[in-house]
Amino acid sequence: MKINGYILKEELDCCEGAVLRSDRKRLSISNCIIYQENMDLKPYYVYLMNADMLEKVSRSSDMITVVCIGQPESRVMKSEYLDLIWVKSYMQSFVIFSQIQKILKKYKEITEQLSTLCRFNRTDEELIEFLVKSIKNPIILFGAFHEVLAVCEESSQYCFPCRVKEEFSDFVSKEFLDLFEDPSQDLWKKESFGVTKKGIPFYQYGLYRKGVLCLSVFVLGITHSVTACEQLILKHMAPYLECRAKKEMIYPFQGLSCFHRELEQYYLTGEWEREEGRSCVIQGMEAIGFHIFDSYLCIAVKTVHDVFISKESISKNMKRMKNSVMLTLEHSVILIVNLSGAGMEENQVIEDMRSFLNDSVLFCGVSTVFQNFYDFPDYCQQALAAIRIGQKMNYTERFYLFQEYALDYIIYEGWDALPFNVALFGPLKNLIDYDKANKAHYCETLKMFFHHNMKMSQTADALGIHISTLKYRINRIRGLLDLDLDQFTSRLYLQLVMDLLK
Repeated sequence: MKINGYILKEELDCCEGAVLRSDRKRLSISNCIIYQENMDLKPYYVYLMNADMLEKVSRSSDMITVVCIGQPESRVMKSEYLDLIWVKSYMQSFVIFSQIQKILKKYKEITEQLSTLCRFNRTDEELIEFLVKSIKNPIILFGAFHEVLAVCEESSQYCFPCRVKEEFSDFVSKEFLDLFEDPSQDLWKKESFGVTKKGIPFYQYGLYRKGVLCLSVFVLGITHSVTACEQLILKHMAPYLECRAKKEMIYPFQGLSCFHRELEQYYLTGEWEREEGRSCVIQGMEAIGFHIFDSYLCIAVKTVHDVFISKESISKNMKRMKNSVMLTLEHSVILIVNLSGAGMEENQVIEDMRSFLNDSVLFCGVSTVFQNFYDFPDYCQQALAAIRIGQKMNYTERFYLFQEYALDYIIYEGWDALPFNVALFGPLKNLIDYDKANKAHYCETLKMFFHHNMKMSQTADALGIHISTLKYRINRIRGLLDLDLDQFTSRLYLQLVMDLLK
């Protein structure tokens, strides 16, 4: 990282004063040189000289940074092309030169360490530990949904005025938010600088990509007020942090670690271990825009021989699946796709998955659509069952829809492994729900229709209805089921269900 006159002024121990006119945000200095008469001046050097030599410096079209020993004359200070910093007149040039070189080395090392952190798989905790060493004030790292990614540990030098994060939550505590007059303005701007209600100075810098917040660094000035130099450091770290975010944040909701942990636990046990877990999931759903009664689809992705599969291998190739929660369960990755939030139809998701699988060695099972988020464990099992049964029936395929293997599932595994309502795929559930809501007797009609070998007159007589009424019902049933009743496998599946519904 290069520096500029503003950083140099704050870092030089012996600095007595400065007149700086250059752009504060521009970092241009990469080296230091002791000035010699008639030297050709470069904007990326800082020049060290005695104050009386300033008269001999030729005018430049670029802004030149000069550190002079002794205070320059007032008329020289008015030079518009000079950034001037001066030290005491008794200082030796080699001492000042050594100090400047140490400052340049320090910022070069900051750049190298930051580059290493961002290029290699380093945790948020390691990143924040590095930032604290550079800033020397407590730091909080926020994600795209205002979740707390990392908080620096309290030390003997400083402690937070209150608890920053709840134990079973991804978000800041109410006590922390109460420190600010307006948290929505203070914490989530592109850049904000101010003082809390308790008089603690703070600085926040938000990293935005395409107008959307992806990362926010928050510094609380407990040991000392956040200096302009530290603000500049944070701003110029932004490209590195953005590079790291692109690499490490493999999918949008990744930072919600508690949310994912509680969902995975709920999947394994079928219940909430504690009420805080349920609250954590509700908070997470509100943050990402999920609603309990949206339309959802579960997709299970596995590898051959149950080798471990990473979320990265899926996320990179599924650009339109961003509105999905990804869970790692044993040897598979589960996607809970919010069809309502993504504005997508089931067929679109299926086509995306087929396209994704063309260039991979993965297997994929897709559940039927469901309308209650908390039912996802059953539908995850449905998607996994689709893979198990699908591989038995057609091992050359890699994409399996549960509704295409529902009958085979009944034959191989029976109804006991899944709740009865989950083993029914979409259209059949719609028929049953419609029957209950409208008292249409469609299930009874369908059962009798199969019992009499699909003969209209015998079925009408058995039901005690006119044959035209029966024809109307059968047409309606065909429409609700969207199945070919003349196909043997469809009839067999429906007849088994009708028997189980007794």
